[in-house]
Amino acid sequence: MKFVKVFLASLLAFVVGTFVCFFLWIMILVGMAASMGGGSTEPVTDNTILKIDFSEMITDSPSTNPFAAIDFQTMQATPQLSFFSALRAIDAAATDDRIKGIYLNLNGGGNTTINILEELRTSLESFKQSGKWIVAYNDVYSQWMYYLCSVADKIYIQPEGTFEWVGVHANSIFFTGLFEKLGVKVDILRPTACKYKSAVEPYFLKKMSDANRQQMQEMVDNMWSVLTDAVATSRSIDKAELNRLADELAVMLPAEAVENKLVDGVKYADEIEELFKSEYGIEEPEYVTLGEYVAGLTPDVSKVTAPKVAILYANGQVFD
Repeated sequence: MKFVKVFLASLLAFVVGTFVCFFLWIMILVGMAASMGGGSTEPVTDNTILKIDFSEMITDSPSTNPFAAIDFQTMQATPQLSFFSALRAIDAAATDDRIKGIYLNLNGGGNTTINILEELRTSLESFKQSGKWIVAYNDVYSQWMYYLCSVADKIYIQPEGTFEWVGVHANSIFFTGLFEKLGVKVDILRPTACKYKSAVEPYFLKKMSDANRQQMQEMVDNMWSVLTDAVATSRSIDKAELNRLADELAVMLPAEAVENKLVDGVKYADEIEELFKSEYGIEEPEYVTLGEYVAGLTPDVSKVTAPKVAILYANGQVFD
């Protein structure tokens, strides 16, 4: 009887272990497929529109973690696309006769970092030099999403949507008062000369130091300048007017965005389809995402013997 119990327990452990290993391998394969872009290699047809909707997660560097693209709460995988591949797709689309234009529809996006948005916008400006068009349409425009979309020739918003134009801010949480109430003492090692090393300030100050306030203000001013310079140039709006709109919180509704020339009009999604037909002569548009498009690109071998530049991704903390 004891042998039977041990045998059955071992058998159960073997079955469970096999199932767990099988499940993990499936998730690893799914993660690898998603992190490689998950794009289709089907050929792009004529009258195709490159649709940038952030359905793929754009990352600074290719991920080496097979589980990075998996949301374990929903057990779904989000395709990942390296930033270099995204720029390569936009660059190739500029000279691809099959790609008629770019459709910026970022609803659901917003996790992309500001530095990626800035370089994407620069790439889109280069794309426009080819003579092709860019159209943007969204239900909701966050401030940095609008920064990217302002490069478009035409910008539209859903009639019941919302628009954000509020300026840029930064803040910090201070714990010194809490520590005093709890009787906690914190030892800080920071040379007096390193007044701009502000990471430890929340643990021994109750408000920003003058040095930290100065550097935070300069950072915020620079970010706002990048945003307003781009919008002012693309939309032919004076920067002073853009500052006024933010100071007065004058733009929140679609009608206010149209009135202040931040967008060109209000439309529903199906009306954008009609716009492609009426203004750009595309009767039955086909859409391809960045990941799908770059997956079908072939390497340029015309300069295979030319000197090469390698990209080395260094991620993580910097140690001595």
